[in-house]
Amino acid sequence: MKWLFSITLAAGSLAAQQQPPPSERTEVVSVSPLIAALRQDVTLKVANLKAWLPESQPLPTNLLPFLSEQALPGCELLYIDRASETIKFTLRRDPADEKSRNAWKRVLGGFGDGIGNGPRLLSISVGRAGEAPLPSQAKLRVNILPQPWAFISVVVILSLFAGFLRLAYSSDILRAPASAPGQGSGSYSIAQCQMAWWTFVVLGCFTAVWLVTGDLSLPKSSLVLIGISGATGLASVLISSDKPQRRVEGSFLKQILSDQTGVSFHRFQIFAWTLALSIVYISSAINDVSLPEFDATLLTLMGIGSGTYLGFKFPESNAGAGGKPVPTPPAANPENLP
Repeated sequence: MKWLFSITLAAGSLAAQQQPPPSERTEVVSVSPLIAALRQDVTLKVANLKAWLPESQPLPTNLLPFLSEQALPGCELLYIDRASETIKFTLRRDPADEKSRNAWKRVLGGFGDGIGNGPRLLSISVGRAGEAPLPSQAKLRVNILPQPWAFISVVVILSLFAGFLRLAYSSDILRAPASAPGQGSGSYSIAQCQMAWWTFVVLGCFTAVWLVTGDLSLPKSSLVLIGISGATGLASVLISSDKPQRRVEGSFLKQILSDQTGVSFHRFQIFAWTLALSIVYISSAINDVSLPEFDATLLTLMGIGSGTYLGFKFPESNAGAGGKPVPTPPAANPENLP
């Protein structure tokens, strides 16, 4: 047993000798400032920097900051000072670089918790691109939603939405024309409601992504969504303008899903697709910190649903003009033909 104890003691002593003392270990020991956000500068204090970046070698240009061991491409290296053992970066996200977008998505994704929980506490380090980062004792609080702009933006958008809801309730801004002058307001129009809904969804998500990332780009699919809903609302108004419909009594949901004969499938179809795409759109903005880019097939499907709704809108208007469906002329009798 003595020989086993001696071997164990010798192995432990050898391992201790191979590890550099704390004064010679290269690691990130601090960061300044302690709280930062995208588009702000951070300075890392690296102990024993000269051993990692010897003066006999040129300064590297491929250094990247790491947050929670996640490399962040797109950040700008400002300087490396061997004398003060500091490295300074500007935290940036390049919207044109997929690697940069994906890296920041892992760091900032699910930014909604930043509203109630404050900045996220993450470990920060530095390393060469494609390599593991240096050991780090430093922690950085990442301010995901900058104040006070986040609070101001939320207040403004909620105020706009609340004011619009009040206006929609007290006016005909979202209603179809009444069946006759003096007979009150018409029913809520699903096409006009869809147009208003997509306006606020895109506006809210665009503002949130801009607050977090500073990205002001708007994907083409967002423009197509607003265009489809706007064109559908305009065509619906034009179709109903000359042939107003009778008011459908009942709740808001019943009014937008019903025509003169009751709840109709083509209205339910456009409602379901609008709801589904809205969930995907909002979820992508929160979790991916970017507005989604829907493919052409999905946008075409939404366009087909809107076209189907407008196609059924013509017989709806004919039925609502006089309260009864327009009678179909009787087919000609071959026996009575000359």
